[in-house]
Amino acid sequence: MPKKVEDAVKGASVSLLLKNDPKAFKLALSLLIEKTLMDFGQEFNEHQLYSAVEKICIKYWFLKIDELAFVLNKATLGEYGQVYGKVTVVTIMAWLHKYDVEERITYIRTKNSTYKETADSNRSSEQLDKNDTADFKKIREQFIKNKLHKNG
Repeated sequence: MPKKVEDAVKGASVSLLLKNDPKAFKLALSLLIEKTLMDFGQEFNEHQLYSAVEKICIKYWFLKIDELAFVLNKATLGEYGQVYGKVTVVTIMAWLHKYDVEERITYIRTKNSTYKETADSNRSSEQLDKNDTADFKKIREQFIKNKLHKNG
């Protein structure tokens, strides 16, 4: 079970798993949901479980299976707020939405920012190398001119 967003975003996406083996993926997702509900002392009927699985597959096709497990686990720990009454399909979708907009997007922006800074730093190093090469050429040309002037 992933402990951090960085760990959860690795792996195969819902869309890839659905493409490869839709029945196996939907069964795995159903088991994740049922385990979560058991932690709350509840269960879904067949229609509710089917509805939850289908909604997740349609709306959150880009998430990884580990992200789904991560969110459901955090929900059982109360990290998406206290659950009053029954857990519903709407409740699960709200947890996923909160994760997507508050945790996942923040992680991706931070990761992209770090990548951009690294790229900018590499570009600066490349520019320095080019400047050093240009400076070296100028110094070499000046040296050759001075040497020719002395000898000639």
